[in-house]
Amino acid sequence: NPNPNPKRPLRLVAGVDVSYRREFIYDSTHRSETAVACLAVLRFPELTPEWVDFEEFVVDAPYVPGFLAFRECPAMTTLLRRCPPGARPDVVLVDGNGALHPEGFGLACHVGVECGVPTVGVAKDLHAFDGLDAKSARAACDEAVEEAARGGGAGGAGVSKGVSKANQPGFGGGYPALWPDAVALVGASGTTRGAALFGHEHSGDGAGCPLYVSGGHRVSLALALAVARACRAPGRKTPEPIRVADARSRARVRLLEGKAP
Repeated sequence: NPNPNPKRPLRLVAGVDVSYRREFIYDSTHRSETAVACLAVLRFPELTPEWVDFEEFVVDAPYVPGFLAFRECPAMTTLLRRCPPGARPDVVLVDGNGALHPEGFGLACHVGVECGVPTVGVAKDLHAFDGLDAKSARAACDEAVEEAARGGGAGGAGVSKGVSKANQPGFGGGYPALWPDAVALVGASGTTRGAALFGHEHSGDGAGCPLYVSGGHRVSLALALAVARACRAPGRKTPEPIRVADARSRARVRLLEGKAP
């Protein structure tokens, strides 16, 4: 039962995501473009839609890495606050980081605190901070897959060979394979920031591009991983609530642009 409330089974899971006109996603000077946030609430374990809602908004904050919450949090909280009582989710998966953030408080944390709802951060990219970086994290995932293929399995406490010097033994950090499908992201400070989840199907060798999972609000890292795993449809990399929110918000943006959804 991957429910932050252990007294009842998980019934509704949600995903929130924001889509922009592609040419303006990383334009830090543009402040007058309309974006679309989407909340997708799915029944669990069926992972079928229960409630889908949109919030169109004018982007009034520049894109600055590490400050995504100031750009997207207001629209996401608006959606969650107007969600009808019968569709209020038990947990929300946010397309962004939680504790896996230079300040330890990313978009998923902001959304959870603002709305008083348990949240999980699920990101496609990794901030380079505290000795962590995406290249080393992916190398650690590949090594864990190779070790499992050799029969060694995961779950050891070894540190990947593909890490930066700051994450080598003696420096307090690393990428130990603590789960069969994920490696921990332990910064040079010795703090476990999140995990790189790689247990999805992939093409080519190794683990493919992992997802970066972290606890947001009122959710531990172990529970965040359990929720992310439980919400993936067979053959999918991204948890279904976020995948649906992403697809629906992109379709709405295409309509705003006068294109077929």
